[in-house]
Amino acid sequence: MIEWDMGNGDTVNCGAGTEPPSNATINDVSPNCGYVYTQTGTFTITPTSFWVVDWNGGGESGQIRFALTGDGRTIEVGELQSVNVPVPGS
Repeated sequence: MIEWDMGNGDTVNCGAGTEPPSNATINDVSPNCGYVYTQTGTFTITPTSFWVVDWNGGGESGQIRFALTGDGRTIEVGELQSVNVPVPGS
């Protein structure tokens, strides 16, 4: 599992993920993991992967759990827009 710290207090948990379809556009919603910012600003996104390793050898066994946190990446959400579109027949 990957936990994404979105830089604004929110986190998003994602599984293995899937590659987007070849006909996907920038405005398509993620098929299995996504996030939409509702405010403008600068945000640092940081991923953490969680691992569980089962081991055995020499008559012993056990489990090791650990997390790896990646370097954050900063993004700028600079503009949010809404568009009014006339509805035909109204």
